[in-house]
Amino acid sequence: MTYLTDRDVRRLTTAAVLDVYPYLDRQEENFQGRPLAELLTLLPAEGSKEYLAFRGTLEAALAQNPSLGELLLIDQSVLAGFSAKHVNACTFWDPASAIYICYRGTGDGKWVDNGEAYTRASSFMQRKAEEYFDSVAERYDLAHFPGETVISGHSKGGNNAQFVAFDSPYAPLIDACCSFDGQGLSDAATAMFREKYGAAEYETQLAKMTAVNGSNDPVNRLVVPRIPDAQTYLLDIPLETIADTHSLRSMLRGDQLLWSTDAAGRITHGEPGPIWRFVDEVSKQVALQPLKVQDDCAMGLMSLIELLEKGKLGTGDRKIASPLEWIGFFTQGAPLLLRDLLHTKEGKAALTAALQSAALSLLRPGQPAAAFR
Repeated sequence: MTYLTDRDVRRLTTAAVLDVYPYLDRQEENFQGRPLAELLTLLPAEGSKEYLAFRGTLEAALAQNPSLGELLLIDQSVLAGFSAKHVNACTFWDPASAIYICYRGTGDGKWVDNGEAYTRASSFMQRKAEEYFDSVAERYDLAHFPGETVISGHSKGGNNAQFVAFDSPYAPLIDACCSFDGQGLSDAATAMFREKYGAAEYETQLAKMTAVNGSNDPVNRLVVPRIPDAQTYLLDIPLETIADTHSLRSMLRGDQLLWSTDAAGRITHGEPGPIWRFVDEVSKQVALQPLKVQDDCAMGLMSLIELLEKGKLGTGDRKIASPLEWIGFFTQGAPLLLRDLLHTKEGKAALTAALQSAALSLLRPGQPAAAFR
């Protein structure tokens, strides 16, 4: 059993709270250099349901830990010349200890890029994420920064953080990489990292990484995880809806992550739930298929999610799956998914849990779904 130190917990908790901020999707010149608490007074009081929910999560964290409100927003990717369609990130400075570079999770137009990264060494948006970090390293002279440099993100943001922590020429300056529900990296990416920097440097960077995932999160298992189990922690999240399976807000209660703990109150690695196990099993089956089939499955599924969300196309260098990729997905990927869902113990358990959660949500709004506990 690998136990987290108090310093580890503080770093991970701070990173998780700061990773909420990019989801507000607000980057403005007059925000530069202001503390987080002041930013909340400048941000709009009204907005979409999603915006208000993320704002409320930040407000709850700062109410319990006002010191988080003292962290300064010193850099915003849009103001640094990067398109929000490609990368949405910001940098906070804790004068007492660290710089935090935070990447937003998957948004409109970014699902297809996830599919591109499934089998390829890199994707368009991963490279943009690296460019942003490199620019921060150069503009703020991180080589001479006295505190820690922490890179983090949720979902696609966590995946971007992992990629940057391996691939950037400034990666040795990174002291910690925190991935929340972030998917892993392709075999081609891992081979590229090892070839560029050697096995020893690869292991050095890998040792800096920590994965914190929901016990029923489906996304972190979509690609083979690179962060070892000994550096991975599954949170004990009381889920009320299916949406909570992959939500940064669901990971937090105030300023605390919902750690799994033992009888002595020590943080443990936690136990995976039925949805986590099902996605893990499907991913293993897909990984056994020829590379072309893997690519078709990834591009088809991510394109389908993109279209179902808001009927939009990708905003990277790939807009949607090709006709041949669609054919591959519907003739090989979709049947594999249905087979595993209906005919494996993992699939049946996940389906049962999902149905029970939906029923409980309707019958007892606001009550956690016991099937996921």
